[in-house]
Amino acid sequence: MKLFLRITTAIILSQSLLSAGGERVGLQRSSVYTFQDQGTPIPPEERERIRFAVSKLRRSTDDVCMTVITRDLEPGAYTNWWVIFNNPDQCGDGSRGFGKGFCSADDLSNPAVEPSIIWGAGGLVGPDGAGYFNNCIEVGGAPGEIISGQGLLNYNAEIHVLIRTHDTAAYDNPLVLGEQLTTLAGGCGSLDPSGVERACSDPQVVIHPPLRKLRKR
Repeated sequence: MKLFLRITTAIILSQSLLSAGGERVGLQRSSVYTFQDQGTPIPPEERERIRFAVSKLRRSTDDVCMTVITRDLEPGAYTNWWVIFNNPDQCGDGSRGFGKGFCSADDLSNPAVEPSIIWGAGGLVGPDGAGYFNNCIEVGGAPGEIISGQGLLNYNAEIHVLIRTHDTAAYDNPLVLGEQLTTLAGGCGSLDPSGVERACSDPQVVIHPPLRKLRKR
C-alpha cells in the first residue's frame, strides 16, 4: 500500500490559473505502475513504478485531456480505460484499493460517487515496448464505449487509467483490429495467425486524484 501513497503527482499550473477563455486549468503528472501480470492482479505492495513512464492530465471546465507515455509493454494492440469517480468526496477510505485517500473498486457500486468506466484511447505498441496514448474527453460525455455510468461529469473527478492489452494486433483482419483499439473485449479470445488464442489483461495503471487532493504524500 505504501507504493501508491508515494504516487508522484504535481500541479504544474496553479489551480487558480485562468485560461484565455476564463476557464480554470490544472495540469497534473502521475507515475505509471504495474497492475496485472498475465491477467493476475499484483498485490498493491508489490506493484512497481515504470521508470521513465508518465501520465499527464490537463483539466479545464470544458474537458479533460490525457497523454500517457509508457514502456515495458508487450507488442500488440492496446486501449486505455478511464475509471472515473465523479464525486470522489463520497469514496470510502481506499483501504482495499490504492491506499488511503484514493477511491477504489469498492466505490464503483456506490451511486453517490457517480462512477463510470469509459474508453479513453487506443494505440499500437511495437517491438520497443513503448506506448503513447492521447485523447480529450468533454465534460458531460464519452468518446467511445461506455462500460458503466454516464461518462465524465466533473472535470475535477478522480480518474484511474487502465492500460489494457488486447494481445497481438490483428493486422490481417481490419475488423478485429478496430475492435481491439476501441472496445473492452476486442480481440479477446480470437485466434492469431498461428492459431494461438489472444488474451486480454491490464498490465499497467495510472492514478490521477482530484486537484484539491494534490499534496505531498
